[in-house]
Amino acid sequence: MREHKEACIKRGAKVGVSVAVILAVGMLAIAADAWNYVDDYAPIVEFNTLIVDVYPTGFQGDYSGYCTYVNVKSEYSAYIFQYWFYYRYDIRLSRTVDAALKQLLDWANRNTINSREFEEAVDNLFHEHDWELVEVHVSTLGSMPNRISYYSHGSRYDLTPNSPPFWTPMQGNHCVVKVITDMHGSYPAGIWSPVLAGWGSWKANLEFALAGAWEHLAGYAPEFGYAPGYKQLDFSSRCRRFSSTMMRVHSLSGYPYALPWDRGFNY
Repeated sequence: MREHKEACIKRGAKVGVSVAVILAVGMLAIAADAWNYVDDYAPIVEFNTLIVDVYPTGFQGDYSGYCTYVNVKSEYSAYIFQYWFYYRYDIRLSRTVDAALKQLLDWANRNTINSREFEEAVDNLFHEHDWELVEVHVSTLGSMPNRISYYSHGSRYDLTPNSPPFWTPMQGNHCVVKVITDMHGSYPAGIWSPVLAGWGSWKANLEFALAGAWEHLAGYAPEFGYAPGYKQLDFSSRCRRFSSTMMRVHSLSGYPYALPWDRGFNY
């Protein structure tokens, strides 16, 4: 009787181990399968050629506008594809005008209030090197994304694909991301305004207001479908989990940050 009981225990243990191994292999297979869809959901990024005067080269030079890193996260049987973009330059008007304004503000500060807080504010306003993130939420691998999360200036906003009045336009399963200036906020392309959709970032709302004013002065009316041309980059086959570009970014002169996922970003 005792021997029979011990044999049953051993068989049960083996079954338990086998089930655990099968589950682990299954989970790894699911994770590997999800990684096969990274290119299928890679964003298409549009840059406003009217405003931006330093265009991303994409894959050489200063690496500005490069999709440097992608991560896949499984959550409640769904998936989140996270795409990180690196930008070298952070420009409001033009590199020449920005440099002149910064020098003027620095000079005025040194010769008046000489405030460290003001100096930090100016450095933040005219900083270079920037990271932005777009998240693509998918309920079933291969299906149309059900939500796109846009990040800009420390804030996040979620939109539903092709669902008016505030939507994210799609090209197939690829969300179209608009970068309206070299301030690099990631926004949905198309006729959309963050202030109307309730985006809480004053920087994002100001950015859109300035860009809209600039476009209207130039004779364009994007809200009526008459927009300036956009430089478009399709990041399919160009976003990878690890990239030598990350190390090249770190070696750039004046690069001030740790990688964003090493700075407490909770993903």
